[in-house]
Amino acid sequence: MSNGNGNHKARPYHFPAPLLIKSDSPITVTDGKATLVHEGSIILRILDGYLVELQPQEKSPENQTEGVQTVLIPETYTSGFVLPPDYDLLVTSKAGRRSHATEKSDYLYYKRTKDESYLVAITQGKKIIRHYDLGSLFDANSRITIALKAFTREKPFYRRDLKAHLMPPSIKHGQLIKSCLDILVKEGFLSVQNIRVAGREMERYTRTSKMLP
Repeated sequence: MSNGNGNHKARPYHFPAPLLIKSDSPITVTDGKATLVHEGSIILRILDGYLVELQPQEKSPENQTEGVQTVLIPETYTSGFVLPPDYDLLVTSKAGRRSHATEKSDYLYYKRTKDESYLVAITQGKKIIRHYDLGSLFDANSRITIALKAFTREKPFYRRDLKAHLMPPSIKHGQLIKSCLDILVKEGFLSVQNIRVAGREMERYTRTSKMLP
């Protein structure tokens, strides 16, 4: 599958179907023989490895999108960043807007299952503004493992407690702290609760009993 503009090589994506695929460029779907190009969003439904339905979203009743995972094709971002092979999208999240920022950043987290490696691409609009290799949970010196050790505390803690200047050198940045928190929550090493403290919504984290691989 490609985004149809001819500027990128097609690359396989590994997502469970059904999928709602969104792109601002024409979407090309091909089995090597027949090719279909559709402008706008489409829904793909697959059964036993075969494409059984390709449905333009604009013509779909609302109830047909229930249980459908939404995928934004990464090639629509303008950046020199190229996702390494074998990485699959794990989860996405939004950053809180700072007072001087015109729009929120999106965090796209990717995982390579064979060695539990992670990376994050941070976007604003259609531009990838930064990306970080967070390393593997099998590597004691990786950013993600160092973060887990730094975040392991006897009592629950708040995001504001994790001051960047007090963190280990490899994660001395707010974006890295957020990235590692999001991944460790997704993977079950941390749990998070949104609670209200003094009229403010805050995230409270707790280390779970899950151990490193």
